[in-house]
Amino acid sequence: MENKIISIETNRYSTFFKEVFLRIEGDFLIKIDGQEFTNLDVPYLLENWCTNKQIVATKTFGLIRNGKAVIGFHDSPDNLWVDMELKPMIQILKEERIIRFTLSDWREGLIAKITRKIRRS
Repeated sequence: MENKIISIETNRYSTFFKEVFLRIEGDFLIKIDGQEFTNLDVPYLLENWCTNKQIVATKTFGLIRNGKAVIGFHDSPDNLWVDMELKPMIQILKEERIIRFTLSDWREGLIAKITRKIRRS
């Protein structure tokens, strides 16, 4: 199962990210189009970024925990993926009908490319 990635499908981007920001534990780094935020900035992001309009306008997003990108997208939130370590949280969001998801094969080239873009931004 370690060679899988979770592909997220939703039209409720703002609801998804609000739930993620409120549920994810520990210290983390968020990169949004080259700007860096920490878990301490979540209230600001909830108020100023967590709208569908802002999220759709975002080109590169990454949430990095313990040095590893665990949520990200590049070009569009339609390309949103989540690492398998967050599957329990993703399963809850599915049960709450916020998202749908599929498990996809982890493709070294694609994820590595997205991760590089997240780190550079």
